[in-house]
Amino acid sequence: MKFKPSFKTKHLVFLVFSLFFIYLLHNLLYFPPRGSYDAGSHYHYARILIQERRLPIREETVHFHNPPTWYLLGVGSILFSEKFLGVTDGHQVIKPWQMTNLFFVFASLVMWYKISQLVFKKNQFASLFFIIFLFSLPVFQRVSAMLSVEPVLMFISSLLLYLFLRHNRKPINLKQLLIFGGLLGLAMTIKITSYSFVVTFGLLLFLTVWLKDKAGLVKAVLAGGVVAAMIFLISGWFYVYKAGAYGLFTSGRIYHTRTQPESFYFDFPIRIMLSYPIRPWIGNKFLPVMYTDFWGDQWNYFAQRRYGISIEHLRTVDKTTVTSARLEDLARQVRVNLFTTAIITLGFIVITIRRLRVLIKTKLTPKSLETLAFLFLFWVAFGGYFYFQSRAPSWDGSNIKPSHLVYIWPILILFTTEFLFSLKKKPLFFYPLILLLLFPLGLNLWFSWF
Repeated sequence: MKFKPSFKTKHLVFLVFSLFFIYLLHNLLYFPPRGSYDAGSHYHYARILIQERRLPIREETVHFHNPPTWYLLGVGSILFSEKFLGVTDGHQVIKPWQMTNLFFVFASLVMWYKISQLVFKKNQFASLFFIIFLFSLPVFQRVSAMLSVEPVLMFISSLLLYLFLRHNRKPINLKQLLIFGGLLGLAMTIKITSYSFVVTFGLLLFLTVWLKDKAGLVKAVLAGGVVAAMIFLISGWFYVYKAGAYGLFTSGRIYHTRTQPESFYFDFPIRIMLSYPIRPWIGNKFLPVMYTDFWGDQWNYFAQRRYGISIEHLRTVDKTTVTSARLEDLARQVRVNLFTTAIITLGFIVITIRRLRVLIKTKLTPKSLETLAFLFLFWVAFGGYFYFQSRAPSWDGSNIKPSHLVYIWPILILFTTEFLFSLKKKPLFFYPLILLLLFPLGLNLWFSWF
Protein backbone atom coordinates (compact mmCIF):
# COMPACT_ATOMS: atom_id res chain seq x y z
CA MET A 1 0.00 0.00 0.00
CA LYS A 2 1.37 3.38 -0.96
CA PHE A 3 1.97 5.63 2.01
CA LYS A 4 0.21 9.00 2.00
CA PRO A 5 1.17 11.66 4.51
CA SER A 6 -1.55 12.68 6.89
CA PHE A 7 -3.34 16.00 6.55
CA LYS A 8 -1.37 17.44 9.45
CA THR A 9 1.97 16.22 8.12
CA LYS A 10 1.37 17.80 4.72
CA HIS A 11 0.48 21.10 6.37
CA LEU A 12 3.57 20.92 8.56
CA VAL A 13 5.72 20.42 5.45
CA PHE A 14 4.00 23.39 3.79
CA LEU A 15 4.60 25.54 6.88
CA VAL A 16 8.29 24.59 7.09
CA PHE A 17 8.92 25.38 3.43
CA SER A 18 6.98 28.64 3.72
CA LEU A 19 9.27 29.68 6.57
CA PHE A 20 12.27 28.64 4.47
CA PHE A 21 11.04 30.89 1.66
CA ILE A 22 10.58 33.89 3.98
CA TYR A 23 14.00 33.38 5.56
CA LEU A 24 15.75 33.12 2.17
CA LEU A 25 13.87 36.13 0.79
CA HIS A 26 14.78 38.24 3.82
CA ASN A 27 18.51 37.51 3.55
CA LEU A 28 18.53 38.05 -0.21
CA LEU A 29 16.73 41.38 0.08
CA TYR A 30 19.02 42.76 2.75
CA PHE A 31 22.40 41.31 1.81
CA PRO A 32 24.04 43.66 -0.74
CA PRO A 33 25.39 41.98 -3.89
CA ARG A 34 28.56 44.04 -3.41
CA GLY A 35 29.34 41.86 -0.39
CA SER A 36 29.49 38.63 -2.38
CA TYR A 37 32.67 36.75 -3.25
CA ASP A 38 34.22 38.25 -6.41
CA ALA A 39 31.13 40.40 -7.06
CA GLY A 40 33.17 42.90 -9.07
CA SER A 41 34.71 40.21 -11.23
CA HIS A 42 31.30 38.68 -11.94
CA TYR A 43 29.93 42.12 -12.87
CA HIS A 44 32.81 42.83 -15.26
CA TYR A 45 32.33 39.47 -17.00
CA ALA A 46 28.65 40.23 -17.64
CA ARG A 47 29.40 43.82 -18.69
CA ILE A 48 31.92 42.63 -21.30
CA LEU A 49 29.31 40.26 -22.73
CA ILE A 50 26.94 43.22 -23.09
CA GLN A 51 29.32 45.85 -24.42
CA GLU A 52 31.68 43.81 -26.58
CA ARG A 53 29.69 40.62 -27.23
CA ARG A 54 32.68 38.38 -26.51
CA LEU A 55 34.19 36.32 -23.72
CA PRO A 56 36.52 38.19 -21.35
CA ILE A 57 40.26 37.53 -21.32
CA ARG A 58 42.64 36.82 -18.45
CA GLU A 59 43.55 40.48 -17.87
CA GLU A 60 39.92 41.56 -17.51
CA THR A 61 38.51 39.25 -14.83
CA VAL A 62 39.75 36.44 -12.63
CA HIS A 63 36.78 34.43 -13.91
CA PHE A 64 37.96 34.47 -17.52
CA HIS A 65 38.14 30.66 -17.40
CA ASN A 66 34.44 30.22 -16.56
CA PRO A 67 31.79 29.33 -19.17
CA PRO A 68 29.29 32.13 -19.90
CA THR A 69 25.85 30.61 -19.23
CA TRP A 70 25.43 31.80 -15.63
CA TYR A 71 26.70 35.23 -16.65
CA LEU A 72 23.84 35.55 -19.12
CA LEU A 73 21.63 35.93 -16.03
CA GLY A 74 23.89 38.85 -15.13
CA VAL A 75 23.44 40.32 -18.59
CA GLY A 76 19.66 40.15 -18.16
CA SER A 77 19.93 41.64 -14.67
CA ILE A 78 22.02 44.60 -15.82
CA LEU A 79 19.83 45.35 -18.86
CA PHE A 80 16.62 45.02 -16.83
CA SER A 81 17.93 47.24 -14.02
CA GLU A 82 19.21 49.96 -16.35
CA LYS A 83 16.37 50.05 -18.89
CA PHE A 84 13.31 49.31 -16.76
CA LEU A 85 14.27 50.24 -13.20
CA GLY A 86 16.48 53.22 -14.07
CA VAL A 87 19.33 51.89 -11.89
CA THR A 88 22.84 52.76 -13.06
CA ASP A 89 24.95 51.97 -9.98
CA GLY A 90 27.17 49.01 -10.86
CA HIS A 91 26.74 47.66 -7.32
CA GLN A 92 22.94 47.59 -7.64
CA VAL A 93 22.26 46.57 -11.26
CA ILE A 94 23.19 43.01 -10.36
CA LYS A 95 20.59 42.76 -7.56
CA PRO A 96 18.06 40.85 -9.74
CA TRP A 97 20.88 38.45 -10.64
CA GLN A 98 21.49 37.82 -6.95
CA MET A 99 17.73 37.37 -6.38
CA THR A 100 17.62 34.41 -8.80
CA ASN A 101 19.09 32.44 -5.88
CA LEU A 102 15.61 32.45 -4.38
CA PHE A 103 14.49 30.05 -7.11
CA PHE A 104 17.65 27.91 -7.29
CA VAL A 105 18.05 27.49 -3.52
CA PHE A 106 14.38 26.86 -2.84
CA ALA A 107 14.14 24.39 -5.73
CA SER A 108 17.26 22.63 -4.39
CA LEU A 109 15.59 22.25 -1.00
CA VAL A 110 12.52 20.76 -2.66
CA MET A 111 14.70 18.32 -4.64
CA TRP A 112 16.65 17.27 -1.56
CA TYR A 113 13.43 16.81 0.40
CA LYS A 114 12.16 14.53 -2.37
CA ILE A 115 15.49 12.66 -2.35
CA SER A 116 15.18 12.16 1.40
CA GLN A 117 11.66 10.78 0.91
CA LEU A 118 13.08 8.17 -1.45
CA VAL A 119 15.67 7.26 1.20
CA PHE A 120 13.45 7.33 4.30
CA LYS A 121 10.24 6.23 2.54
CA LYS A 122 7.43 6.32 5.15
CA ASN A 123 9.35 8.27 7.77
CA GLN A 124 8.19 11.78 6.95
CA PHE A 125 9.61 13.21 10.16
CA ALA A 126 13.09 11.98 9.24
CA SER A 127 12.75 13.90 5.97
CA LEU A 128 11.60 17.01 7.83
CA PHE A 129 14.43 16.77 10.33
CA PHE A 130 16.92 16.32 7.49
CA ILE A 131 15.74 19.36 5.53
CA ILE A 132 15.65 21.60 8.62
CA PHE A 133 19.14 20.40 9.59
CA LEU A 134 20.39 21.16 6.08
CA PHE A 135 18.72 24.57 6.02
CA SER A 136 20.33 25.53 9.33
CA LEU A 137 23.92 25.20 8.07
CA PRO A 138 25.59 28.65 8.10
CA VAL A 139 27.59 27.80 4.96
CA PHE A 140 24.32 27.03 3.17
CA GLN A 141 22.71 30.28 4.29
CA ARG A 142 25.73 32.41 3.42
CA VAL A 143 26.04 31.14 -0.14
CA SER A 144 22.26 31.36 -0.56
CA ALA A 145 22.34 35.09 0.13
CA MET A 146 25.33 35.89 -2.07
CA LEU A 147 25.71 36.51 -5.78
CA SER A 148 27.18 33.09 -6.47
CA VAL A 149 27.01 30.34 -9.08
CA GLU A 150 26.98 27.61 -6.42
CA PRO A 151 23.18 27.64 -5.84
CA VAL A 152 22.70 26.89 -9.55
CA LEU A 153 25.09 23.93 -9.28
CA MET A 154 23.29 22.77 -6.15
CA PHE A 155 19.99 22.78 -8.03
CA ILE A 156 21.35 20.92 -11.07
CA SER A 157 23.13 18.29 -8.97
CA SER A 158 20.05 17.70 -6.79
CA LEU A 159 17.85 17.41 -9.90
CA LEU A 160 20.27 14.92 -11.49
CA LEU A 161 20.42 12.91 -8.28
CA TYR A 162 16.63 12.88 -7.86
CA LEU A 163 16.02 11.82 -11.46
CA PHE A 164 18.58 9.02 -11.16
CA LEU A 165 17.22 7.68 -7.87
CA ARG A 166 13.62 8.08 -8.98
CA HIS A 167 14.04 6.08 -12.19
CA ASN A 168 16.84 3.61 -11.42
CA ARG A 169 14.39 0.77 -10.69
CA LYS A 170 13.52 0.53 -14.39
CA PRO A 171 15.91 -0.01 -17.31
CA ILE A 172 17.55 3.15 -18.64
CA ASN A 173 16.10 4.20 -22.00
CA LEU A 174 17.31 6.58 -24.73
CA LYS A 175 15.10 9.43 -23.54
CA GLN A 176 16.64 9.31 -20.07
CA LEU A 177 20.16 9.21 -21.52
CA LEU A 178 19.39 12.33 -23.55
CA ILE A 179 17.96 14.10 -20.50
CA PHE A 180 21.01 13.28 -18.37
CA GLY A 181 23.35 14.27 -21.20
CA GLY A 182 21.49 17.55 -21.66
CA LEU A 183 21.59 18.44 -17.96
CA LEU A 184 25.28 17.51 -17.69
CA GLY A 185 26.06 19.53 -20.81
CA LEU A 186 24.21 22.50 -19.33
CA ALA A 187 26.14 22.13 -16.06
CA MET A 188 29.42 22.20 -17.98
CA THR A 189 28.42 25.52 -19.58
CA ILE A 190 27.99 26.96 -16.09
CA LYS A 191 31.22 26.01 -14.30
CA ILE A 192 34.12 23.66 -14.97
CA THR A 193 33.76 22.08 -11.52
CA SER A 194 30.66 20.37 -12.92
CA TYR A 195 33.12 17.72 -14.10
CA SER A 196 32.27 16.01 -10.80
CA PHE A 197 28.67 15.62 -12.01
CA VAL A 198 29.87 14.27 -15.36
CA VAL A 199 32.16 11.68 -13.72
CA THR A 200 29.55 10.68 -11.13
CA PHE A 201 26.52 10.28 -13.35
CA GLY A 202 28.51 9.04 -16.32
CA LEU A 203 29.80 6.15 -14.19
CA LEU A 204 26.38 5.52 -12.65
CA LEU A 205 24.63 5.34 -16.01
CA PHE A 206 27.35 3.07 -17.41
CA LEU A 207 27.11 0.67 -14.43
CA THR A 208 23.32 0.76 -14.52
CA VAL A 209 23.10 -0.26 -18.17
CA TRP A 210 25.91 -2.82 -17.92
CA LEU A 211 25.34 -4.52 -14.55
CA LYS A 212 21.90 -3.60 -13.23
CA ASP A 213 19.99 -3.69 -16.53
CA LYS A 214 22.29 -6.50 -17.79
CA ALA A 215 22.30 -5.02 -21.29
CA GLY A 216 25.95 -5.90 -21.88
CA LEU A 217 29.21 -4.00 -22.06
CA VAL A 218 28.71 -2.83 -25.66
CA LYS A 219 25.35 -1.22 -24.93
CA ALA A 220 26.78 0.35 -21.78
CA VAL A 221 29.59 1.90 -23.83
CA LEU A 222 27.06 3.11 -26.43
CA ALA A 223 24.94 4.61 -23.65
CA GLY A 224 28.00 6.42 -22.36
CA GLY A 225 28.67 7.62 -25.89
CA VAL A 226 25.17 9.11 -26.15
CA VAL A 227 25.65 11.02 -22.89
CA ALA A 228 29.14 12.18 -23.89
CA ALA A 229 27.88 13.32 -27.30
CA MET A 230 25.14 15.42 -25.67
CA ILE A 231 27.63 16.98 -23.27
CA PHE A 232 30.03 17.85 -26.08
CA LEU A 233 27.25 19.15 -28.31
CA ILE A 234 26.12 21.60 -25.62
CA SER A 235 29.37 22.61 -23.92
CA GLY A 236 32.22 21.36 -26.10
CA TRP A 237 32.61 24.65 -27.99
CA PHE A 238 33.70 26.46 -24.82
CA TYR A 239 36.29 23.89 -23.77
CA VAL A 240 37.74 23.69 -27.27
CA TYR A 241 38.12 27.47 -27.17
CA LYS A 242 39.53 27.41 -23.65
CA ALA A 243 42.06 24.67 -24.43
CA GLY A 244 43.34 26.62 -27.40
CA ALA A 245 43.50 29.97 -25.63
CA TYR A 246 44.75 29.03 -22.15
CA GLY A 247 44.90 25.28 -21.67
CA LEU A 248 41.97 23.11 -20.70
CA PHE A 249 42.40 23.19 -16.93
CA THR A 250 43.73 26.73 -16.58
CA SER A 251 42.17 28.94 -13.94
CA GLY A 252 43.09 32.26 -12.43
CA ARG A 253 44.38 30.64 -9.24
CA ILE A 254 46.51 27.68 -10.34
CA TYR A 255 50.27 27.99 -9.80
CA HIS A 256 52.29 25.34 -11.62
CA THR A 257 55.57 26.09 -9.82
CA ARG A 258 54.30 26.35 -6.22
CA THR A 259 53.32 23.68 -3.71
CA GLN A 260 51.47 23.76 -0.43
CA PRO A 261 53.56 23.69 2.77
CA GLU A 262 53.09 20.80 5.20
CA SER A 263 51.19 23.12 7.54
CA PHE A 264 48.39 23.29 4.95
CA TYR A 265 47.66 19.59 5.51
CA PHE A 266 48.60 18.92 9.12
CA ASP A 267 48.39 22.05 11.32
CA PHE A 268 45.39 22.41 13.65
CA PRO A 269 45.66 25.59 15.76
CA ILE A 270 42.82 24.60 18.09
CA ARG A 271 43.18 27.55 20.44
CA ILE A 272 43.06 30.08 17.61
CA MET A 273 40.19 28.23 15.89
CA LEU A 274 38.06 28.38 19.03
CA SER A 275 38.95 31.95 20.01
CA TYR A 276 39.66 33.86 16.77
CA PRO A 277 37.87 32.00 13.95
CA ILE A 278 38.20 34.86 11.48
CA ARG A 279 40.84 36.19 9.11
CA PRO A 280 43.77 36.68 9.36
CA TRP A 281 44.55 34.48 12.35
CA ILE A 282 44.40 30.90 11.05
CA GLY A 283 46.21 31.31 7.74
CA ASN A 284 46.65 28.74 4.97
CA LYS A 285 45.43 25.55 6.70
CA PHE A 286 42.87 23.43 4.89
CA LEU A 287 40.68 21.73 7.51
CA PRO A 288 40.82 24.55 10.11
CA VAL A 289 39.66 27.11 7.54
CA MET A 290 37.01 24.74 6.15
CA TYR A 291 35.68 24.13 9.66
CA THR A 292 35.57 27.74 10.84
CA ASP A 293 34.02 28.97 7.59
CA PHE A 294 31.50 26.11 7.52
CA TRP A 295 30.04 27.03 10.90
CA GLY A 296 30.96 30.70 11.09
CA ASP A 297 32.37 33.27 8.69
CA GLN A 298 36.14 32.90 8.41
CA TRP A 299 36.43 35.40 5.54
CA ASN A 300 34.19 38.06 7.14
CA TYR A 301 31.89 38.46 4.14
CA PHE A 302 28.64 38.03 6.07
CA ALA A 303 28.81 40.60 8.88
CA GLN A 304 25.15 40.71 9.87
CA ARG A 305 23.50 44.13 10.24
CA ARG A 306 23.09 43.70 13.99
CA TYR A 307 26.83 44.20 14.49
CA GLY A 308 26.84 47.65 12.88
CA ILE A 309 29.53 46.83 10.30
CA SER A 310 28.65 47.83 6.74
CA ILE A 311 29.52 45.54 3.85
CA GLU A 312 30.83 48.55 1.95
CA HIS A 313 33.31 49.22 4.75
CA LEU A 314 34.50 45.61 4.68
CA ARG A 315 34.96 45.62 0.91
CA THR A 316 36.58 49.06 0.49
CA VAL A 317 38.20 50.04 3.80
CA ASP A 318 39.18 47.05 5.95
CA LYS A 319 38.08 43.48 5.30
CA THR A 320 39.20 42.37 8.78
CA THR A 321 36.94 44.75 10.73
CA VAL A 322 35.16 42.95 13.56
CA THR A 323 33.45 43.99 16.78
CA SER A 324 33.88 42.23 20.10
CA ALA A 325 30.24 41.08 19.97
CA ARG A 326 30.68 39.54 16.52
CA LEU A 327 33.95 37.86 17.48
CA GLU A 328 32.26 36.42 20.54
CA ASP A 329 29.42 35.03 18.42
CA LEU A 330 31.85 33.59 15.86
CA ALA A 331 33.77 31.84 18.62
CA ARG A 332 30.55 30.47 20.08
CA GLN A 333 29.57 29.14 16.64
CA VAL A 334 32.68 27.01 16.26
CA ARG A 335 32.61 25.85 19.87
CA VAL A 336 28.95 24.82 19.99
CA ASN A 337 29.21 23.04 16.66
CA LEU A 338 32.06 20.82 17.80
CA PHE A 339 29.25 18.58 19.04
CA THR A 340 27.34 18.90 15.75
CA THR A 341 30.51 18.09 13.79
CA ALA A 342 31.15 15.01 15.92
CA ILE A 343 27.62 13.71 15.26
CA ILE A 344 27.88 14.45 11.52
CA THR A 345 31.28 12.74 11.29
CA LEU A 346 30.10 9.71 13.24
CA GLY A 347 26.89 9.47 11.25
CA PHE A 348 28.63 9.75 7.90
CA ILE A 349 31.22 7.09 8.78
CA VAL A 350 28.71 4.64 10.27
CA ILE A 351 26.21 4.90 7.41
CA THR A 352 28.96 4.73 4.80
CA ILE A 353 30.26 1.49 6.34
CA ARG A 354 26.75 0.03 6.62
CA ARG A 355 25.88 0.86 3.03
CA LEU A 356 29.21 -0.44 1.70
CA ARG A 357 28.71 -3.75 3.53
CA VAL A 358 25.34 -4.18 1.82
CA LEU A 359 26.87 -3.15 -1.50
CA ILE A 360 29.64 -5.75 -1.22
CA LYS A 361 27.29 -8.58 -0.22
CA THR A 362 24.63 -8.00 -2.89
CA LYS A 363 24.44 -7.55 -6.63
CA LEU A 364 23.99 -4.12 -8.14
CA THR A 365 20.45 -3.17 -7.10
CA PRO A 366 18.59 0.17 -6.99
CA LYS A 367 19.59 0.47 -3.30
CA SER A 368 23.24 -0.23 -4.17
CA LEU A 369 23.09 2.39 -6.93
CA GLU A 370 21.68 4.85 -4.38
CA THR A 371 24.75 4.29 -2.20
CA LEU A 372 27.10 4.66 -5.16
CA ALA A 373 25.36 7.85 -6.26
CA PHE A 374 25.84 9.53 -2.89
CA LEU A 375 29.42 8.35 -2.38
CA PHE A 376 30.57 9.02 -5.96
CA LEU A 377 29.18 12.55 -5.93
CA PHE A 378 30.64 13.36 -2.52
CA TRP A 379 34.13 11.95 -3.00
CA VAL A 380 34.64 12.93 -6.63
CA ALA A 381 33.70 16.54 -5.83
CA PHE A 382 35.63 16.69 -2.56
CA GLY A 383 38.68 14.92 -4.00
CA GLY A 384 38.78 17.23 -6.99
CA TYR A 385 38.42 20.28 -4.78
CA PHE A 386 41.18 19.11 -2.46
CA TYR A 387 43.46 18.50 -5.44
CA PHE A 388 42.76 22.01 -6.70
CA GLN A 389 43.63 23.41 -3.28
CA SER A 390 46.93 21.51 -3.30
CA ARG A 391 47.78 23.26 -6.57
CA ALA A 392 46.61 26.74 -5.57
CA PRO A 393 48.69 27.95 -2.62
CA SER A 394 47.89 31.28 -1.00
CA TRP A 395 49.56 32.71 2.07
CA ASP A 396 46.25 33.42 3.82
CA GLY A 397 44.28 30.37 2.61
CA SER A 398 41.75 32.60 0.85
CA ASN A 399 41.18 29.98 -1.85
CA ILE A 400 39.65 27.65 0.76
CA LYS A 401 35.88 28.11 0.90
CA PRO A 402 33.42 25.34 1.89
CA SER A 403 30.70 27.27 0.03
CA HIS A 404 32.28 26.01 -3.22
CA LEU A 405 31.14 22.51 -2.20
CA VAL A 406 27.67 23.44 -0.97
CA TYR A 407 26.09 20.87 -3.31
CA ILE A 408 27.70 17.89 -1.51
CA TRP A 409 27.10 18.91 2.11
CA PRO A 410 23.47 17.64 1.95
CA ILE A 411 24.91 14.13 1.64
CA LEU A 412 26.64 14.53 5.02
CA ILE A 413 23.39 15.65 6.63
CA LEU A 414 21.36 12.91 4.91
CA PHE A 415 23.69 10.19 6.21
CA THR A 416 23.67 11.80 9.66
CA THR A 417 19.87 11.79 9.70
CA GLU A 418 19.82 8.17 8.58
CA PHE A 419 22.18 7.32 11.44
CA LEU A 420 20.13 9.21 14.04
CA PHE A 421 16.81 7.66 13.01
CA SER A 422 18.39 4.21 12.98
CA LEU A 423 18.70 4.73 16.75
CA LYS A 424 14.96 5.25 17.16
CA LYS A 425 14.58 1.76 18.65
CA LYS A 426 17.01 2.90 21.34
CA PRO A 427 15.10 5.86 22.81
CA LEU A 428 17.73 6.50 25.51
CA PHE A 429 20.13 7.50 22.70
CA PHE A 430 17.76 8.78 20.02
CA TYR A 431 15.72 11.41 21.87
CA PRO A 432 18.59 12.99 23.85
CA LEU A 433 20.67 13.30 20.65
CA ILE A 434 17.80 14.94 18.76
CA LEU A 435 17.15 17.34 21.63
CA LEU A 436 20.84 18.18 22.01
CA LEU A 437 21.07 18.95 18.27
CA LEU A 438 18.13 21.35 18.39
CA PHE A 439 20.20 23.91 20.29
CA PRO A 440 23.03 24.32 17.72
CA LEU A 441 20.49 24.14 14.87
CA GLY A 442 18.52 27.02 16.38
CA LEU A 443 21.70 28.96 17.14
CA ASN A 444 22.90 28.51 13.54
CA LEU A 445 19.60 29.86 12.18
CA TRP A 446 19.85 32.87 14.49
CA PHE A 447 23.47 33.46 13.48
CA SER A 448 22.68 33.29 9.74
CA TRP A 449 19.78 35.78 9.86
CA PHE A 450 21.15 38.83 8.03
